[in-house]
Amino acid sequence: MGKLLYNDDMKIGNIEINGNLFLAPMAGVTDVGFRSVCRGFGADLCWTEMVSAKGLIYGEEKTLKGVDENICLSENDVFLKKNILNKEFIKNNPELSKNKTITLLLSEQNEVPKVVQLFGNDPEIMAQACKHPLIQQFDIIDINMGCPAPKIVRNGEGSKLMENFELASSVIKACKAATDKPITVKFRKGYKKDVAVEFAKMCEDAGADAITIHGRLASEMYGGVVDYEVIKAVKQSVKIPVIGSGDVRDEVTYNKMLETGVDAVMIGRGALGKPFIFDILKGKKVENQNELKLLCAKKHVAILRKYFKDEFLVKYMRKHLLWYASGASKKELKQKLALCENLDEGLKTLESILINN
Repeated sequence: MGKLLYNDDMKIGNIEINGNLFLAPMAGVTDVGFRSVCRGFGADLCWTEMVSAKGLIYGEEKTLKGVDENICLSENDVFLKKNILNKEFIKNNPELSKNKTITLLLSEQNEVPKVVQLFGNDPEIMAQACKHPLIQQFDIIDINMGCPAPKIVRNGEGSKLMENFELASSVIKACKAATDKPITVKFRKGYKKDVAVEFAKMCEDAGADAITIHGRLASEMYGGVVDYEVIKAVKQSVKIPVIGSGDVRDEVTYNKMLETGVDAVMIGRGALGKPFIFDILKGKKVENQNELKLLCAKKHVAILRKYFKDEFLVKYMRKHLLWYASGASKKELKQKLALCENLDEGLKTLESILINN
């Protein structure tokens, strides 16, 4: 089986992708700043965090309440498209910073082409979401059918759809009929049992333009080991592009994923605190990783500050700063970082951890 080349190009539907190393969607992680930093360090395509279709459709009126009482419902979409995604508008209307759905849809210019991930199990609502102007700004729409989080599967969404092929197929078909954007599906090996090949074929038959397979059961969450054989079997079972996902953290695990024959490789937790992993896997020399981590953290914060005020950001960024500090042994400073109440002080503490002796 031929080895994937670092600079291989590929197509998803009618969208040309200049490369095949992708950043996975990660809830609470892949914000606009993190995605933009990863693109700057070699990620060829980035997914947003998963966005609730119901939250987008039914939360729209609530989102606008108190912002402009004179907006008519018929004008909502125009208002949202022109103003909600404007960085200064968001920054000056702190109530919008707290609206999860809106903040997940922010993007930077260097993300093009860009992918939004939707989740839901109602075909009609998913179709409405695909038509929404905030979703239409993206180049590719991905459907989450792999999330194992209890609060998602309890509602019959995410990986729970792998137990209902008929409903999953209806969701894909509804999305395809609603938009001319490429539709992709991200799923797992199965919910409690392996149905990956059958599910992949169903996705293809329903019209999916590409699929992403994570080589674990939903019931395994993130434990155990990735099943490379099931990823290989999925690749061999369909004609549409297949993206392999699961535990790619270095060249060894990257090469294991390449051996499955996938068209592209998706990296998730391997990029935490290390957005330059994409450049490393492309063969670029990285001499001082600690200096690069600090640079990434500063860029990450700078991008988010364009959209959000520090009082919102400081608690959110603590986890990211700790990921950037991973590998260092300064326990006391890490504890200080975990409790920081000032973002600039947090960055100074990170610098002490990574650079200063």
